[in-house]
Amino acid sequence: MGIAGERELEMARGIASRIDVALWHDEVEMHVPVEVAERGRAAGAEHGIDLLVSAGGGSTTGLAKAIVLISGVPIRSTPRWQGRRSGP
Repeated sequence: MGIAGERELEMARGIASRIDVALWHDEVEMHVPVEVAERGRAAGAEHGIDLLVSAGGGSTTGLAKAIVLISGVPIRSTPRWQGRRSGP
């Protein structure tokens, strides 16, 4: 399962272009509400995913980590780095 927010989706698809991604999940929110993590876990379980590929900033990485904590699926992450804090 690939995880990326709307802004990072094109970058993420490029990074994952050499693997078969069964599902793209883009419901990314700051501070990762429990409900969002649970919906991501449920979507992954429904598609039988066995790996999370995360590409993006802190919220994307946080969502991937939250899903891993409740599912046990391994993760590979490519953080986006702008050299500055992008939040408020």
